[in-house]
Amino acid sequence: MGYDVAAVIIAATSLVAGVTTSVVQMQAQDDQAKNNAAIQRGQALQAQQEAAYAAAQIRRRNLQVLGSQRAQVAKSGLEISGSATDVINDSAVQGEMDAMAALYSGKTQSALAMSRANNFEASRGDIAAAGYLGVGNSLIGAAGTYYKIRANSDKTISYSGGWNSNTTGPEPTLS
Repeated sequence: MGYDVAAVIIAATSLVAGVTTSVVQMQAQDDQAKNNAAIQRGQALQAQQEAAYAAAQIRRRNLQVLGSQRAQVAKSGLEISGSATDVINDSAVQGEMDAMAALYSGKTQSALAMSRANNFEASRGDIAAAGYLGVGNSLIGAAGTYYKIRANSDKTISYSGGWNSNTTGPEPTLS
């Protein structure tokens, strides 16, 4: 009878400790994945905003360059036509291409950050599955502990071999 109570207490203690550990680890990992996903979404938004700002700055500088070119052409007494127009148009096109490249870079960085955010969100399901497997493992371990104690409940522990200088003590044996 004493073995039954001891077996239940030991198995229950083992089960509670194992389940608690699994659940706490699962929650911590889930929180970390959730936070990492939020950080990546924030970085995605930041990349888009920085790209939009950079493109606006490029366009602003391009307008200044175009204005300066027009002023130089007008100052020289030429009409804004022919090769002068070609140069100004080429500058305008190149400036817009630079602005579009900045936007593209921002969209690429944003897409990468969103991909990482989605991966973190997807990993939350794996984390939950691993946590539940840990709980199941704890349950199986506790059952194993209980049945091991129950299986040995009719045995007595004896010591043989005595003490000597080469050992830390006698080895217990079940009989």
